[in-house]
Amino acid sequence: MVKVDYVEDGREAHALIVSTFDKNAEVFDPPPGLFHFFGKRLIELAAIPAGAKLLDLGVGKGNVLFECLPKLGPTGHATGIDFSEEMVLRLERIAKERGHANVAAKVMNSTKTDFPDHCFDVVVAGSAVCFVPDLDAQLREIRRILRPGGTVAIWEVVEPTFDWLFMNLWIVSQSIPAERARALHAAAKPTPPLQKPETYPAAFERAGFVDLRNVRTEHAFPYEDEAHYWRWLESTVAPWYYSWLDEEYLAKFRSMVSEVFAGFREEDGRYHVPSASRSFIARSPGP
Repeated sequence: MVKVDYVEDGREAHALIVSTFDKNAEVFDPPPGLFHFFGKRLIELAAIPAGAKLLDLGVGKGNVLFECLPKLGPTGHATGIDFSEEMVLRLERIAKERGHANVAAKVMNSTKTDFPDHCFDVVVAGSAVCFVPDLDAQLREIRRILRPGGTVAIWEVVEPTFDWLFMNLWIVSQSIPAERARALHAAAKPTPPLQKPETYPAAFERAGFVDLRNVRTEHAFPYEDEAHYWRWLESTVAPWYYSWLDEEYLAKFRSMVSEVFAGFREEDGRYHVPSASRSFIARSPGP
């Protein structure tokens, strides 16, 4: 993902992450359901056994967790944790409405959980680990709570999902006079730096995981029109990266996005935007 240099700095960003997901809890990942689609793909790759005890990190509204339940069966159990209280409350409400007695949810720091050692058979995470500042600490914690031989499965968004969008943002940002850019940046909220998926394999190795599989999945998601695409985009964290623009430059950015978006139109009249995920599946050493 191409990012704008002066939008990122060392200011505390945790509050922005939490407030964003609290705000988006009800509307996160509307159709075409990109995060849901890639979550299902992760589950296919993870080969979750029946009867397992599973933890979903950054569970959100349960895109991954609820898809795991048929694999776990009636004797399995799924726990979801998230830093967003609104997401956890939504997950609990959905689980109750659907009659899932084998689901629990907690607000918790995923790098410092209060779970005992080796208490889960499977740990999954759907586009959530990228928000954790210390990837090594996160993977060490996952290994601590996984039983020997247990499975960890993580997926993250990769190119070209947002790259073309943020390339246009970068182009627009370069046209802003330096003094004006500094003023816009000074007034903006901090933009959290995200973990890059290409750093994951080495981190898994450092944490002591074995049998790592690194799987790329590509898919083109259909949008009815550009307004539909922007509605989906606004449900994600993408606005972090362009909300600092003033009215003039935001209009220029949206115009450039419109021009590229028009090229995604296919014979069915919809706009099929290419996206991809990278899934990492590994095992904790042991039997």
